[in-house]
Amino acid sequence: MSVPLASAFPLTGTLDQLKKQNAEWARRMEERYPGFFAWTSKAQHPRVLWIGCSDSRVPESVIMNCFPGQIFTHRNIAGIVKLDDPNSMSVITYAVAELGVEHIVVVGHTNCGGAAVCLAEDAHDKMHAFNPQKAAHEYAPKDARETVTWPPPAPLDTWLADLRALAESLPEPRSVLELVKANVREQVLNVINSDVVRSHWYTPTGKGHLKGVHGWLYQLDNGLIQDLECSVYASSPHPFPHGHPLSESVHEA
Repeated sequence: MSVPLASAFPLTGTLDQLKKQNAEWARRMEERYPGFFAWTSKAQHPRVLWIGCSDSRVPESVIMNCFPGQIFTHRNIAGIVKLDDPNSMSVITYAVAELGVEHIVVVGHTNCGGAAVCLAEDAHDKMHAFNPQKAAHEYAPKDARETVTWPPPAPLDTWLADLRALAESLPEPRSVLELVKANVREQVLNVINSDVVRSHWYTPTGKGHLKGVHGWLYQLDNGLIQDLECSVYASSPHPFPHGHPLSESVHEA
């Protein structure tokens, strides 16, 4: 029997509902996999670092059908990696240098609000990225346009400045989908240019187990992952072969 999404969480008692669902989930997990929590409490051994957007519709362990402990995660608005951001760099450093992950995946998603706010009003798919205003409900935004048009309120304007610049560099007509894809490729480039990744490839001279950095797109309308084919591998992290989606960016960097 299908459950209407609108009734999944009541407007009141949301936190109580979450706690009930947690208790039920923990009970079912222990019943199906006896000793699961005792085992996972001792250590974590993820092979993948997931760098993605904070969007509530893209929970990595759920959409990849994974168990707790399989994916190490960093999420923020629009899935951005900044080389001068201690948060991003701390996550990558811990994942690569301490946990020894084998792969890093940068994952964008369709209808990304962080990307959409960076585009002009004439982008044909821009408004699909925002919730329709629900003025009748207490959780509606007081000013629906404040996170729809540029500039968004601080500190979002600072965080998204590089993405805004990337949007303006794209050929017209521009779209949210194309900006999301371009952003994923840009963040893959940032990841491989970080000092810790450069020194932790799984190579004779590398110190880590990192085999590849990849760019994916999660499609909200069907739940599937699309490989954007911009992977970089330990066997040849630099330079990119001719025709690689990141080759021009590397030569410009």
